[in-house]
Amino acid sequence: MPTTVTAALSAGPDSLRAPVPNQFVEAEGVRFAYRVMGEAAPGTVPLVFCNRFRGTMDEWDPEFLERLALSRQLILVDYEGVSSTTGEVPTTPAGIAKSTAAFIKALGLEQVDLLAFSMGGYVVQVLALTEPDLIRRCVLCGASCFAGEGSKPPEDIFFSTATKPDWDWEDKVILFYAESSDSRARGRLAEGRIEAQLRLGAEPKVPEPAWRNLLAAIEDAASPSNEWFARMPEIQQPFLIINGDRDPCYPLENQVVLYKHIPNSRLAILPMAGHAPQHQFPECCSLFINDFLA
Repeated sequence: MPTTVTAALSAGPDSLRAPVPNQFVEAEGVRFAYRVMGEAAPGTVPLVFCNRFRGTMDEWDPEFLERLALSRQLILVDYEGVSSTTGEVPTTPAGIAKSTAAFIKALGLEQVDLLAFSMGGYVVQVLALTEPDLIRRCVLCGASCFAGEGSKPPEDIFFSTATKPDWDWEDKVILFYAESSDSRARGRLAEGRIEAQLRLGAEPKVPEPAWRNLLAAIEDAASPSNEWFARMPEIQQPFLIINGDRDPCYPLENQVVLYKHIPNSRLAILPMAGHAPQHQFPECCSLFINDFLA
Protein backbone atom coordinates (compact mmCIF):
# COMPACT_ATOMS: atom_id res chain seq x y z
CA MET A 1 0.00 0.00 0.00
CA PRO A 2 1.43 3.46 -0.88
CA THR A 3 2.76 5.40 2.08
CA THR A 4 0.52 8.33 1.17
CA VAL A 5 -2.54 6.16 1.70
CA THR A 6 -1.45 5.21 5.19
CA ALA A 7 -0.51 8.74 6.25
CA ALA A 8 -1.94 10.28 9.41
CA LEU A 9 -5.63 11.11 9.41
CA SER A 10 -6.47 14.54 8.01
CA ALA A 11 -7.24 17.59 10.07
CA GLY A 12 -10.74 18.07 11.45
CA PRO A 13 -13.22 20.87 10.83
CA ASP A 14 -11.50 23.30 13.23
CA SER A 15 -8.92 23.93 10.49
CA LEU A 16 -11.49 25.32 8.03
CA ARG A 17 -11.80 28.82 6.67
CA ALA A 18 -15.10 30.40 5.66
CA PRO A 19 -16.10 29.39 2.11
CA VAL A 20 -15.41 31.85 -0.67
CA PRO A 21 -18.48 33.84 -1.76
CA ASN A 22 -20.61 32.89 -4.72
CA GLN A 23 -20.22 34.67 -8.03
CA PHE A 24 -22.73 34.60 -10.88
CA VAL A 25 -22.54 34.57 -14.67
CA GLU A 26 -25.25 34.37 -17.33
CA ALA A 27 -25.01 31.76 -20.09
CA GLU A 28 -27.80 30.89 -22.54
CA GLY A 29 -30.49 32.22 -20.22
CA VAL A 30 -29.16 30.47 -17.11
CA ARG A 31 -27.65 32.32 -14.13
CA PHE A 32 -24.84 30.04 -12.92
CA ALA A 33 -23.61 30.18 -9.34
CA TYR A 34 -19.89 29.47 -9.03
CA ARG A 35 -16.88 29.97 -6.76
CA VAL A 36 -13.22 30.54 -7.49
CA MET A 37 -10.44 29.26 -5.23
CA GLY A 38 -6.67 29.54 -5.54
CA GLU A 39 -4.52 31.52 -7.93
CA ALA A 40 -3.80 30.81 -11.59
CA ALA A 41 -0.14 29.74 -11.48
CA PRO A 42 2.01 30.21 -14.60
CA GLY A 43 1.56 27.40 -17.08
CA THR A 44 -1.71 26.14 -15.58
CA VAL A 45 -5.32 26.35 -16.71
CA PRO A 46 -8.34 26.50 -14.35
CA LEU A 47 -9.70 23.24 -12.95
CA VAL A 48 -13.51 23.09 -13.25
CA PHE A 49 -15.42 20.70 -10.98
CA CYS A 50 -18.34 18.54 -12.18
CA ASN A 51 -20.32 17.33 -9.19
CA ARG A 52 -22.07 14.16 -8.04
CA PHE A 53 -25.76 13.28 -7.86
CA ARG A 54 -27.48 15.70 -5.42
CA GLY A 55 -24.20 17.53 -4.81
CA THR A 56 -23.73 21.29 -4.34
CA MET A 57 -20.59 23.43 -4.18
CA ASP A 58 -20.58 23.05 -0.38
CA GLU A 59 -20.32 19.26 -0.51
CA TRP A 60 -16.75 18.91 -1.74
CA ASP A 61 -14.31 18.12 1.07
CA PRO A 62 -12.70 21.50 1.95
CA GLU A 63 -9.34 19.89 2.70
CA PHE A 64 -9.26 18.25 -0.72
CA LEU A 65 -10.05 21.60 -2.35
CA GLU A 66 -7.47 23.52 -0.35
CA ARG A 67 -4.73 21.04 -1.25
CA LEU A 68 -5.54 21.41 -4.96
CA ALA A 69 -5.86 25.20 -4.72
CA LEU A 70 -2.22 25.46 -3.63
CA SER A 71 -1.19 24.63 -7.21
CA ARG A 72 -3.89 26.12 -9.44
CA GLN A 73 -7.15 28.00 -9.75
CA LEU A 74 -10.29 25.97 -8.98
CA ILE A 75 -13.78 26.77 -10.29
CA LEU A 76 -16.73 25.15 -8.50
CA VAL A 77 -20.17 25.39 -10.07
CA ASP A 78 -23.72 24.22 -9.43
CA TYR A 79 -25.22 22.55 -12.51
CA GLU A 80 -28.13 24.19 -14.31
CA GLY A 81 -31.18 23.91 -12.06
CA VAL A 82 -29.13 22.84 -9.02
CA SER A 83 -29.09 24.86 -5.79
CA SER A 84 -28.25 28.52 -6.54
CA THR A 85 -28.09 28.10 -10.34
CA THR A 86 -31.30 28.87 -12.20
CA GLY A 87 -32.96 26.85 -14.96
CA GLU A 88 -34.12 23.26 -15.14
CA VAL A 89 -31.79 20.31 -14.68
CA PRO A 90 -31.18 18.54 -18.02
CA THR A 91 -32.17 14.88 -18.00
CA THR A 92 -29.19 13.53 -19.97
CA PRO A 93 -25.42 13.76 -19.46
CA ALA A 94 -25.20 15.38 -22.89
CA GLY A 95 -27.62 18.10 -21.78
CA ILE A 96 -25.66 18.78 -18.60
CA ALA A 97 -22.41 18.82 -20.61
CA LYS A 98 -23.81 21.33 -23.11
CA SER A 99 -24.94 23.60 -20.28
CA THR A 100 -21.59 23.29 -18.51
CA ALA A 101 -19.69 24.15 -21.68
CA ALA A 102 -21.82 27.29 -22.03
CA PHE A 103 -20.90 28.23 -18.45
CA ILE A 104 -17.16 27.77 -19.09
CA LYS A 105 -17.29 29.84 -22.26
CA ALA A 106 -19.30 32.58 -20.51
CA LEU A 107 -16.33 33.00 -18.15
CA GLY A 108 -14.18 33.80 -21.19
CA LEU A 109 -11.98 30.72 -20.72
CA GLU A 110 -10.32 29.23 -23.77
CA GLN A 111 -9.18 25.99 -22.14
CA VAL A 112 -9.76 24.21 -18.83
CA ASP A 113 -9.07 20.98 -17.00
CA LEU A 114 -12.01 19.04 -15.55
CA LEU A 115 -12.44 17.09 -12.31
CA ALA A 116 -15.53 14.93 -11.84
CA PHE A 117 -17.05 13.07 -8.93
CA SER A 118 -19.47 10.18 -9.56
CA MET A 119 -22.16 11.11 -12.13
CA GLY A 120 -20.00 14.09 -13.11
CA GLY A 121 -17.81 11.54 -14.86
CA TYR A 122 -20.45 11.08 -17.55
CA VAL A 123 -20.54 14.85 -18.08
CA VAL A 124 -16.76 15.01 -18.39
CA GLN A 125 -16.60 12.19 -20.95
CA VAL A 126 -19.19 13.95 -23.11
CA LEU A 127 -17.34 17.26 -22.81
CA ALA A 128 -14.06 15.62 -23.80
CA LEU A 129 -15.74 14.31 -26.95
CA THR A 130 -17.84 17.34 -27.88
CA GLU A 131 -15.48 20.17 -26.81
CA PRO A 132 -11.99 18.86 -27.66
CA ASP A 133 -10.42 22.32 -27.96
CA LEU A 134 -11.91 23.53 -24.68
CA ILE A 135 -10.90 20.56 -22.50
CA ARG A 136 -7.19 19.87 -21.85
CA ARG A 137 -7.03 17.11 -19.17
CA CYS A 138 -9.64 15.22 -17.14
CA VAL A 139 -9.76 13.61 -13.70
CA LEU A 140 -12.49 11.15 -12.68
CA CYS A 141 -13.04 10.34 -8.99
CA GLY A 142 -15.50 7.58 -8.11
CA ALA A 143 -16.84 7.67 -11.69
CA SER A 144 -17.77 5.12 -14.34
CA CYS A 145 -17.93 4.39 -18.03
CA PHE A 146 -21.29 4.60 -19.76
CA ALA A 147 -23.13 1.26 -19.91
CA GLY A 148 -21.55 -1.16 -22.35
CA GLU A 149 -19.68 -4.40 -22.73
CA GLY A 150 -17.78 -5.31 -19.57
CA SER A 151 -19.46 -2.73 -17.32
CA LYS A 152 -21.52 -3.62 -14.26
CA PRO A 153 -24.52 -1.86 -12.67
CA PRO A 154 -24.48 -0.40 -9.13
CA GLU A 155 -25.37 -2.56 -6.17
CA ASP A 156 -29.08 -2.27 -5.29
CA ILE A 157 -28.32 -0.85 -1.86
CA PHE A 158 -26.55 2.14 -3.37
CA PHE A 159 -29.43 3.80 -5.20
CA SER A 160 -32.01 2.79 -2.61
CA THR A 161 -29.83 4.76 -0.18
CA ALA A 162 -28.95 7.60 -2.56
CA THR A 163 -32.63 8.39 -3.17
CA LYS A 164 -33.63 8.64 0.51
CA PRO A 165 -34.98 12.10 1.46
CA ASP A 166 -32.15 12.55 3.99
CA TRP A 167 -28.97 10.67 4.84
CA ASP A 168 -27.74 9.65 8.28
CA TRP A 169 -24.18 8.58 9.10
CA GLU A 170 -24.72 4.92 8.16
CA ASP A 171 -26.18 6.00 4.83
CA LYS A 172 -23.06 8.08 4.16
CA VAL A 173 -20.84 5.08 4.90
CA ILE A 174 -22.71 3.16 2.20
CA LEU A 175 -22.63 6.06 -0.25
CA PHE A 176 -19.09 7.36 0.16
CA TYR A 177 -16.81 5.21 2.32
CA ALA A 178 -15.96 1.57 3.02
CA GLU A 179 -16.84 -0.81 5.82
CA SER A 180 -13.62 -0.75 7.84
CA SER A 181 -12.54 1.04 11.01
CA ASP A 182 -9.96 3.16 9.11
CA SER A 183 -12.44 4.15 6.40
CA ARG A 184 -15.07 5.03 8.98
CA ALA A 185 -12.57 7.16 10.90
CA ARG A 186 -11.50 9.00 7.77
CA GLY A 187 -15.12 9.37 6.72
CA ARG A 188 -16.05 10.90 10.08
CA LEU A 189 -13.33 13.51 9.62
CA ALA A 190 -14.33 14.26 6.02
CA GLU A 191 -18.02 14.57 6.90
CA GLY A 192 -17.08 16.78 9.84
CA ARG A 193 -15.22 19.12 7.51
CA ILE A 194 -18.12 19.18 5.04
CA GLU A 195 -20.74 19.72 7.76
CA ALA A 196 -18.67 22.56 9.28
CA GLN A 197 -18.57 24.18 5.84
CA LEU A 198 -22.34 23.80 5.46
CA ARG A 199 -22.84 25.60 8.79
CA LEU A 200 -20.71 28.52 7.57
CA GLY A 201 -23.11 29.40 4.76
CA ALA A 202 -24.76 26.55 2.99
CA GLU A 203 -25.96 26.37 -0.58
CA PRO A 204 -29.64 25.38 -0.75
CA LYS A 205 -30.17 21.61 -0.81
CA VAL A 206 -31.13 20.06 -4.13
CA PRO A 207 -34.93 19.57 -4.07
CA GLU A 208 -36.47 16.31 -5.19
CA PRO A 209 -37.73 17.51 -8.62
CA ALA A 210 -34.18 18.61 -9.47
CA TRP A 211 -32.49 15.44 -8.27
CA ARG A 212 -35.10 13.34 -10.06
CA ASN A 213 -33.83 14.95 -13.28
CA LEU A 214 -30.25 14.14 -12.26
CA LEU A 215 -31.36 10.56 -11.65
CA ALA A 216 -32.86 10.49 -15.14
CA ALA A 217 -29.46 11.56 -16.51
CA ILE A 218 -27.80 8.67 -14.66
CA GLU A 219 -30.43 6.26 -16.02
CA ASP A 220 -29.73 7.59 -19.52
CA ALA A 221 -26.02 6.84 -19.02
CA ALA A 222 -26.92 3.33 -17.80
CA SER A 223 -28.98 2.57 -20.90
CA PRO A 224 -27.29 0.10 -23.29
CA SER A 225 -28.57 2.26 -26.15
CA ASN A 226 -26.41 5.27 -25.17
CA GLU A 227 -24.09 6.50 -27.92
CA TRP A 228 -21.15 7.43 -25.70
CA PHE A 229 -19.73 4.05 -24.68
CA ALA A 230 -18.69 3.24 -28.24
CA ARG A 231 -17.04 6.65 -28.60
CA MET A 232 -14.58 6.30 -25.71
CA PRO A 233 -11.67 5.38 -28.05
CA GLU A 234 -12.17 8.78 -29.75
CA ILE A 235 -11.21 10.64 -26.56
CA GLN A 236 -7.86 12.37 -27.08
CA GLN A 237 -7.36 14.12 -23.74
CA PRO A 238 -5.28 12.48 -21.01
CA PHE A 239 -7.50 11.02 -18.26
CA LEU A 240 -6.68 10.16 -14.65
CA ILE A 241 -9.15 7.66 -13.15
CA ILE A 242 -9.17 7.37 -9.33
CA ASN A 243 -11.43 4.92 -7.55
CA GLY A 244 -11.81 2.91 -4.38
CA ASP A 245 -11.75 -0.87 -4.50
CA ARG A 246 -14.96 -1.07 -2.39
CA ASP A 247 -17.23 1.22 -4.43
CA PRO A 248 -20.85 -0.09 -4.39
CA CYS A 249 -21.94 2.41 -7.04
CA TYR A 250 -19.38 1.83 -9.77
CA PRO A 251 -17.62 -1.53 -9.41
CA LEU A 252 -13.92 -1.81 -10.18
CA GLU A 253 -14.68 -3.48 -13.51
CA ASN A 254 -16.10 -0.17 -14.78
CA GLN A 255 -12.89 1.75 -14.13
CA VAL A 256 -10.92 -0.98 -15.90
CA VAL A 257 -13.23 -0.55 -18.91
CA LEU A 258 -12.55 3.20 -18.84
CA TYR A 259 -8.82 2.59 -18.64
CA LYS A 260 -8.83 0.09 -21.50
CA HIS A 261 -11.02 2.17 -23.83
CA ILE A 262 -9.69 5.72 -23.30
CA PRO A 263 -6.39 5.73 -25.19
CA ASN A 264 -4.39 8.09 -22.96
CA SER A 265 -5.44 7.20 -19.42
CA ARG A 266 -3.99 6.35 -16.02
CA LEU A 267 -5.74 4.29 -13.35
CA ALA A 268 -5.27 4.59 -9.57
CA ILE A 269 -7.16 2.22 -7.27
CA LEU A 270 -7.10 2.97 -3.55
CA PRO A 271 -7.39 0.01 -1.15
CA MET A 272 -10.27 -0.15 1.34
CA ALA A 273 -11.82 2.98 -0.15
CA GLY A 274 -15.42 3.56 -1.19
CA HIS A 275 -17.20 5.77 -3.69
CA ALA A 276 -15.51 9.04 -2.58
CA PRO A 277 -11.78 8.28 -2.51
CA GLN A 278 -10.91 11.99 -2.66
CA HIS A 279 -12.76 12.58 0.63
CA GLN A 280 -11.39 9.50 2.35
CA PHE A 281 -7.82 10.21 1.17
CA PRO A 282 -7.60 13.94 0.29
CA GLU A 283 -3.83 14.02 0.76
CA CYS A 284 -3.16 11.04 -1.52
CA CYS A 285 -5.66 12.00 -4.23
CA SER A 286 -4.49 15.61 -4.39
CA LEU A 287 -0.90 14.41 -4.89
CA PHE A 288 -1.99 12.15 -7.74
CA ILE A 289 -4.06 14.92 -9.33
CA ASN A 290 -1.49 17.70 -8.99
CA ASP A 291 1.17 15.45 -10.52
CA PHE A 292 -1.12 14.46 -13.41
CA LEU A 293 -2.27 18.01 -14.20
CA ALA A 294 1.31 19.28 -14.11
